Amino acid sequence: MSSRFNLKSELKILAFGLLGSFIMAVNIKSFVHTGGLYPGGFNGVTLLIQTIFDRFFGIALPFSPISLALNAVGHEFHVEIEKIYREQHGKHRCAAAEHH
Repeated sequence: MSSRFNLKSELKILAFGLLGSFIMAVNIKSFVHTGGLYPGGFNGVTLLIQTIFDRFFGIALPFSPISLALNAVGHEFHVEIEKIYREQHGKHRCAAAEHH
């Protein structure tokens, strides 16, 4: 595995990330809000936090900062769990942890 920076590969990752984000935004606006639904995962928790603040406190919170904060905490939690697992078992639990 090469550790060199590959601009073409990075741009492809960025493009797919942006496309995925756009599709999720359309999904949330057209299906989730319209149906009064809450998706699973951090997107659902983010929407639930927005709803609570809006209904009970009259404060409209933006989606992105909440979602980014939850994902950052989730990422750090995963990294810590992976460290504990490696200390106990001496190996990686999943391929995603090899990047840390």
